Formats: sequence, structure tokens, C-alpha cells
Amino acid sequence: MAEDRGAAVEATTTATTDGAASSAAGGDRCCKVCLQHPQKYKCPRCRLPYCSAACYKRHSSTPCEVVSRVTRRPQPEVLPPRQLDEDDVSDSLSPAQLAALAQSQTVRDMLANHHLRNLLDEIDDSANAPAAMKRARHIPLFTEFADACLTELGIHPANANA
Repeated sequence: MAEDRGAAVEATTTATTDGAASSAAGGDRCCKVCLQHPQKYKCPRCRLPYCSAACYKRHSSTPCEVVSRVTRRPQPEVLPPRQLDEDDVSDSLSPAQLAALAQSQTVRDMLANHHLRNLLDEIDDSANAPAAMKRARHIPLFTEFADACLTELGIHPANANA
């Protein structure tokens, strides 16, 4: 039975341009050199899947084309800096308050959460920060962070909106 399968694979085997064997029956997860074992590695030049050092040696005995592995991510849109009204300090923190938050272990622990950092970056990068803040107030992670900051500053979160 195993001999029948081997004969079927051998019958459907064709040589590729780099001299390695490929098979229509080989499947996507099969070594493209020996066509017998599951793939474990890929050639660093052409990305051809192979299963062992022996198959790699066999493949590398013939030249292969270099395939670029670098994929370019689209560059994010750069927004101009927002103009701040220096006379409006209603939403600003004093240097002492900022220092207190920077020293707070609770705030530091919360900022270790990459989801929170991503959310804060989205708000900061937003073209309409007030609208982004309004949306963020409905996200439990953000409200927990805001409450922790207010508590650290000695402001009871329930009185913050008053």
C-alpha cells in the first residue's frame, strides 16, 4: 500500500526551474524537495519549504531566486500639531500633578497594559481629541485609568464632572 502511494507521488513529480522536485499531490504543507515529509523550514533566499538539512543541501546545490521578505507598511498620516489655547488651563495639569502621576505605581502598572497605551495613542493622534475622549469614556479600561489618575491626584472620580 505504501509502495502504491510512493509510485503515485513519483508519477506526479515534476522538476521545477531550480531543479528541486515538486508535486501536484504534495500539498501546501509538504517539503518541496523530497515531497515526503512535512515542511519545517524555508530557504532564506527563495522561501521554498523543506524538511531537513539534507533537503536544504540538495536544494542549495542549484541556484534559486532571492525573494524580498520586506513588506512595506503604509505610512500613517502625519497630522499637524494641534494648537493649544495657553489661556485655557481647565483641562491642564500642573507640573506637580504630572510629577505625582509619573511617580504613581498604580498609574505605572496600568500603563504597562499595551491595550491602554494603544488607546491613549489613538486619542493623542486623533484630529478631534475631544470626540476621541468622549468615545473613550465608554471603554472600561480607559475609565478605570482615568479614575486611578484622579484618585492619585486626590480628586474623587464621582466629583470630577462637577
